[in-house]
Amino acid sequence: HAGPIGSDVIDSVKLLDDFERCVLRNGNLKGQQINAIEAKLFPYLNLETLETNEKNFWPPRIRWNGDLLRGSVPRFASTGDYKYLGAAKSKYNKNLSFWGNWLDLLSKSSSKGIVISVGAGQISDATKLIKVLRYQMNALPIEIIHRGDLSEDQQQLLIQAARSAHSASYPAQELWFVNVSNVLNPRHAEQFATYSNKWLAIIFSSFESPILVDADTIPFISLEKYYDFQQYKEMGLLFFKDRAITSDLLNKEQLNTLKQIALSTIKLGSAAADLNNAIELGIKDNIAAETVMSMLVEGQKHHMESGLVLMDKSLHLVNLLTSVSLQFSSISSYFHGDKEWFWIAYLLRNRPFTFHPKQASNVGKLGRVQSEDGKEFYQICSVQVSHTELDGSLLWINGGLKTCKKNSWTSDYASNKRSSSMFNNEEEVRNYYQSPVSLEGAIIPSVDKAPWIYTGECAMFSYCTLYKEGEYGELSKFSEPQREAYEEVVKIWNSDS
Repeated sequence: HAGPIGSDVIDSVKLLDDFERCVLRNGNLKGQQINAIEAKLFPYLNLETLETNEKNFWPPRIRWNGDLLRGSVPRFASTGDYKYLGAAKSKYNKNLSFWGNWLDLLSKSSSKGIVISVGAGQISDATKLIKVLRYQMNALPIEIIHRGDLSEDQQQLLIQAARSAHSASYPAQELWFVNVSNVLNPRHAEQFATYSNKWLAIIFSSFESPILVDADTIPFISLEKYYDFQQYKEMGLLFFKDRAITSDLLNKEQLNTLKQIALSTIKLGSAAADLNNAIELGIKDNIAAETVMSMLVEGQKHHMESGLVLMDKSLHLVNLLTSVSLQFSSISSYFHGDKEWFWIAYLLRNRPFTFHPKQASNVGKLGRVQSEDGKEFYQICSVQVSHTELDGSLLWINGGLKTCKKNSWTSDYASNKRSSSMFNNEEEVRNYYQSPVSLEGAIIPSVDKAPWIYTGECAMFSYCTLYKEGEYGELSKFSEPQREAYEEVVKIWNSDS
């Protein structure tokens, strides 16, 4: 793109706003006009095929028993057992935009469900997640979204995990596969590598209100309960915070660019004395204002953890499309992966958003150190990032339930001082990495006093956090019944059968 870095972002946010206002649901435009606008705004869509061969454009949706839907989406009961009710169809209206048509089709399904983006490398995690969902008596339908990179055999493994050994206490799951490769313009398909596939998963899932989960996410309460969270009920979205890492910040140039973009697209309090004050005046939600301030004033880079996201697409589709344009913009390298673009899209479009109020925590074995002043002093070192309820109980964890999810014992033992001092040989590191996690408690560190400490173990994924009673950190020490309940999930996730 021409022009200074960030100018493309300002343009595309404005264009997508205009698109939502003037084109999305406007039935008065001519087909040709709409096509030209959408081809320019969404170059990654295979709109030529939609024009010439509509049937080949729509992703095939295949049920666990082989039933195939094309150009329609499955409909499910909206409460209770979420039973499959057959196909929801709608005739394509050439005088409506593609996204307008898509929203109309989704409104016919008006369903809730779980969406997992799975490539060949995530089969093992996805089967483990499905086993946990069965143990939790999940009734929500599940869609596995892929780009044609899941073989028949791999799909069978997932079907087996979802359907075999059905019983009242271990119910078979309603599982669907959606291959979205047809929807993509072949010239742009490769852009949707790794985490960018999550945009395709949430946007093209059949559910109007999907819960997007990573394959290595593990819920500790039923996923259905997330629809009852206050943030979801009020705003139709549920976002969780990431580790508040203070050692990896935006550089000066990045910060200046983001400020310029923000000031030219968002309406902050104009009577304000400074940026802090402007953010507070302009953004009504306290948690959102704090988040924006920590990015634009303090240069924080890590705000959102996207291992579990809820969204009502009938309200938020254009925000999602804005996130996609940010992911492919001139500032795409400012943040890691997909996660921050979810909420920054809301910020730049002046749309209300918030986060679950609890900070992310470090979960695992409580390393106890007696401090000299007799106060309790704990340390947790782990690769898992955890999310807790206001009362400190576990909601969900990202990063699997092994001590280390990476096969990095050889290099860690050779080059990481901590690993080589704690273990006698590589084999010991391996056994330790592959052992199930022990969930004794969670620590939310006080980042100003004792921040997240990066240890470099487990292929650089491990962090330590500290808690000292009355001085820094927040500790949730799990009760005996909680530990037993969590232990059961850890056991199921780590079992081979």
